[in-house]
Amino acid sequence: MNPELLKVLESKKALRRELASLPIDEKLRLLDAMRERQLAIGPDVEHRPPSHAWETYHARRIRSGDPTSPTP
Repeated sequence: MNPELLKVLESKKALRRELASLPIDEKLRLLDAMRERQLAIGPDVEHRPPSHAWETYHARRIRSGDPTSPTP
């Protein structure tokens, strides 16, 4: 395996261990900060246009009235 990739993977493991060891109040503070950042970045996921190929395909099937299209 590529040494650079190994370095990245080990770094991810270390960060996960560090985050897992945090007290719950610190984890909740981090969660609140991520929510605030997400709100500042852009609209809610529910209101963005479909970006994934399957979502686009599914939306077209619903609009066309395809009877085999699963209902949400």
